[in-house]
Amino acid sequence: MNSATACAATSGGVSIITNAMSNSGTVGVGEYYTGGSAYFYTYAYASGSRNSHLLVTYSGGTDSDAPTSDFVPYTGIDSYIEGERTLFIKLTDMSGIDTTSSGAPVLYYSTNGGTSWSTTSYGLGSNNQFDAGELVSIGTCSSTATDCRFKARVDDLSYGDDFQYYWKFQDLNQGSNGANVGYEPALTGTQTTPTPYQVDIVDPANAPTSHKKMTVLTTDVHAGSYFTPQGFMDRQMTYYSHSDEYFFEFDTSNCGTGSQSCFYTGTSTFYGNWLARGNTAPAYGYYGMNSGTNKFNQNLWNNNGDGFLQIAAKDGPGMNIIFVYNSQLNKWATVGVDTETGIDTPLTGGSQATASLSYGYSQAYKFAIPGDITGSFGTFSFNATQTTTTANRLCVTTNGWYYFYRSISTDRCTSAYYMIYGSTSSYRWSGFALGSGYYGRQASTGDITYKVGNVAPTPDTFKPEMLHTAMQDSHCQEPHGLGHHPRCW
Repeated sequence: MNSATACAATSGGVSIITNAMSNSGTVGVGEYYTGGSAYFYTYAYASGSRNSHLLVTYSGGTDSDAPTSDFVPYTGIDSYIEGERTLFIKLTDMSGIDTTSSGAPVLYYSTNGGTSWSTTSYGLGSNNQFDAGELVSIGTCSSTATDCRFKARVDDLSYGDDFQYYWKFQDLNQGSNGANVGYEPALTGTQTTPTPYQVDIVDPANAPTSHKKMTVLTTDVHAGSYFTPQGFMDRQMTYYSHSDEYFFEFDTSNCGTGSQSCFYTGTSTFYGNWLARGNTAPAYGYYGMNSGTNKFNQNLWNNNGDGFLQIAAKDGPGMNIIFVYNSQLNKWATVGVDTETGIDTPLTGGSQATASLSYGYSQAYKFAIPGDITGSFGTFSFNATQTTTTANRLCVTTNGWYYFYRSISTDRCTSAYYMIYGSTSSYRWSGFALGSGYYGRQASTGDITYKVGNVAPTPDTFKPEMLHTAMQDSHCQEPHGLGHHPRCW
């Protein structure tokens, strides 16, 4: 900077800070130079607790606003998926987020369409397990933190339940106006409680024939950092065409810790990436990601950025996961299902995916989207027939990467881990990466199969058929003499 401005002033310095916070300006740190030499040197030490930083301390003024919520609603759909739900939210406020016993965030929820309501309590119970009816912070949420992330778990949802919910929270403002209370969704008009979000849990036996699902099962794969892993798991993705839910299940029953682990828990992009990325239109080209314009790039992992998922070595996210795209926010809702991992109904009788390109210790497979389903991913659709707005291929890799693309002249896809987190202008893929890294290998016993069908179970309308070998003609000759038996052939 050419000159310094006192930030204690009511103008000047204040605007410098506020402009920088809104990304419409910058804050610089100057150096004092006495002259007398044609050269000068600047040294800095940035390591551990000595990382360089600019400290801005705010005092005075009035905080009259409730915390700002960053929440992607899971609402407005009929879901064929039973089980507990875990919802995630991020709250931001310059006065801090209240997590005291009297003012902590609360999720209000009902399973009977609002006839009766339950509330979450803050913190883990006596068993130190994250159970239904509890809300906890993701990581720490100190009184000086300006933004905190939380997760709340509701009771087991069954077919016929009308699930409604809303959030309530407040800040730590100590001014004359006291704490500022907020809701998600926000109050409108003269409301004292908001209009809740709603998801109905529906029995698939009653699904119309127009409701389709696409299931992809990947068996005996590893998502950790071991060159010779001992822990292998299964992943299953089920897409529901009517609700656009992407439901991921994990069978981690053969996983443990150490060399038996199935998931990487560090922060290196070499070993594990949890991302959702998408184009405005399906890409095509050498790797199925070489055209179009990126629409979103969303981190899913708590370790890297603003994601919510906490990953353990044995059971990964510790639950199954639903992703639903919200076009208004251009983000994916992340919703946990059940209180542990597991595949409820593993796919049987599916078709084999075709091997494509490999990279390192991972392998990519692909298949043509079957003609009896039309779905959507983000802002484009997928079907058997490709167009400028419709993908016709799905790539599924052993290291947990799923992405849609258009097959025009080149029909291939890759499992190269560095393309997952690489530049959105260079690697314009559209899908999910769930723990994807360099060592995402598959055991020799593994397989990748897929199938499209009705959501409703297909009834057995065929009568039993008896299968047997036709009887042959035979005859016998009378015995010759006492004690002899007939000869038959």
